[in-house]
Amino acid sequence: MIPPRPTIPTLADLPLVIDTPRLQLRPIAMTDVEDMWPHVSDPELARYVSWTAHTDRAETRGFIQSALDGLAAGTDVVWAIVHEGKLGGCIGLHGIKWMLRAWRVDRGEIGYWLAKPLWNQGFISEATQAVKRTGPGLGAHACRCPPITQRSCHQSRRGDSNPRPLHYE
Repeated sequence: MIPPRPTIPTLADLPLVIDTPRLQLRPIAMTDVEDMWPHVSDPELARYVSWTAHTDRAETRGFIQSALDGLAAGTDVVWAIVHEGKLGGCIGLHGIKWMLRAWRVDRGEIGYWLAKPLWNQGFISEATQAVKRTGPGLGAHACRCPPITQRSCHQSRRGDSNPRPLHYE
């Protein structure tokens, strides 16, 4: 398990561009609408995520605006998963909480989606490990997955040195 940071940070204090051997994770931007659209409007992708396929670009802009609002509020960060210079998905930490009570309880929920051409190549494992290692440094991670994506959920936990129970929805 990654220990909590010694001081409680804000997202603005952290480096939010993360490079891995095959990917770059960077905060999504409104300029990503056109690159996201073919993927988020795909009904097959929507079978594996908690949202329905977008029916127009206004929905995609709304998703990005919500992510930007969460980043500004310090509660969420959503990264574009960039492979070979092209946006191929998103990964985010949602509901981030840094709490100091009798002990530190830092937490957030990881969510992600990946374009079909990138499936089954280990990109989600790579991205989630990068977020855990160099992202906000939260000490605990949970994964909730619908039954159809349980394999992907297990892949996202690869390399996790302190496994926690998985919760399926």
